[in-house]
Amino acid sequence: MKVRQLQGLAAAAACMCMLAAPALAAPTGQAAAHPSDVALAAGGELVGQLVDAQGAPLANAPVSIQSQGREVVQATTDAQGQFRITGLKGGVYEIVAPGHYQAYRFWAPRTAPPAATAGVLMVADGDLARAQYGAGAPCAPCKPGPFGTAMGWVAQHPLLTAGIVAAAIAIPLAIDDDDPAS
Repeated sequence: MKVRQLQGLAAAAACMCMLAAPALAAPTGQAAAHPSDVALAAGGELVGQLVDAQGAPLANAPVSIQSQGREVVQATTDAQGQFRITGLKGGVYEIVAPGHYQAYRFWAPRTAPPAATAGVLMVADGDLARAQYGAGAPCAPCKPGPFGTAMGWVAQHPLLTAGIVAAAIAIPLAIDDDDPAS
């Protein structure tokens, strides 16, 4: 009987860990905690450049401006890795490009604090793995990897996944009758 109770406690602990895993694995870091201040030019214009870790410009790369996970506008870098977007309003946005993801606070013209930059210089980190193989790839051109579909479904349905795993543990335990005959 003690073994059955111990197995039940182990199954309950495993379920609790699975339910807590998405919250514990939430991304942290500069992108979420400290957005960089950027002063928009007249007409809500943002200028920027995308370079690799060695400083070489990345040409023809997609640059996505997102607000709360939804794409607002997309641009493509030129031969010098530069892009220009107009019509933006002040607010917090994420800029997503190959190897780059960061939050920025855009300020309307003539309202930015003195420390705000006039544009963005984005350095693509070749080791960036955020959403590389997940279904929630941060930009439209980013394609999910080989595990994207399955893991994306698991991430989008944590309670159902926990229920399936709990059933996979509980059903064999219920069927197994290793108690001594009375």
